[in-house]
This record gives sequence, C-alpha cells and structure tokens, in this order.
Amino acid sequence: LMNNAYLLYDQFIKSNLLLADGDRRFFSQYDLTPARFYALKHIHERSGLSLSALSQLLLCTKGNATRILKGMEDQGHIRRCADPRDSRAYQLELTAEGQALFTEVWQAYLLFNKDRFAHFDSENLENMLREMRALNDNLQKQLAE
Repeated sequence: LMNNAYLLYDQFIKSNLLLADGDRRFFSQYDLTPARFYALKHIHERSGLSLSALSQLLLCTKGNATRILKGMEDQGHIRRCADPRDSRAYQLELTAEGQALFTEVWQAYLLFNKDRFAHFDSENLENMLREMRALNDNLQKQLAE
C-alpha cells in the first residue's frame, strides 16, 4: 500500500529525471554537458576557483572534475593558472571564449527555465519555492545526523 509521502517522492524523482533530460538536450545545442555548464557557471561566479573547490560544488571527485576540465580546456573555455600561494595547485579562470559562451547559454537557460515553469502563476511559484527550500533544509539536516 503506497502512502502519500512515497507518491510525492515518486513525483519528485520523475520531475528530476524529466528536468535532467531537458537540461541534457538544452545544453547539447551548445556542445555542452550539464556538468560542463555548471563548471562554467561556478568558475564565472568565483574566478580563481581551485580544483578541490570545484569538485565539491559539482558534487564529484577530483578525478571527475579533472576530466571535465580537460575537455573544457581543449575547447578553449577555461585556463589553469598557477596558484601564487601554492606552487602545486592551480586556479581556474574562464577564457574570453568561455565567458562569451557562458553569457550566451545563461541568458538562453533563464528563458528555457521560465518556459518550463510557466504554468505556475507567481504566487504558486513563490509557495512552491518556499516548500522546496523547507524540504531541502530538512533533508540536509537528516543527512547530517
């Protein structure tokens, strides 16, 4: 017998899969994966980011982050610069091409998401945001215990 908590969970999983598939399709138009887009976003927001910090933000291992960065470097979107505080480490920066790509994709992605959630009026969207933030806060607390 399924209860409402499980049915809600099932709908969240279904929404997550649909959103992730939509993201994959959207970013592929720009020859990006979701991981590469979010790497661009994080480096844009925090120029000079370290590999360790980026891997934490992407929720992946340093090895996976290195693989993602290698492809982005080969495409000319990022560059690694020596860290002046630690000769063994490097800092990540967007190239001019990477910055231009991020700006173009970010503007299109904002519109894409606006369309995906257009069926909510502003009040319902605000209520849903509040509920989702409360849910995520509660889930994080449970994981921390």
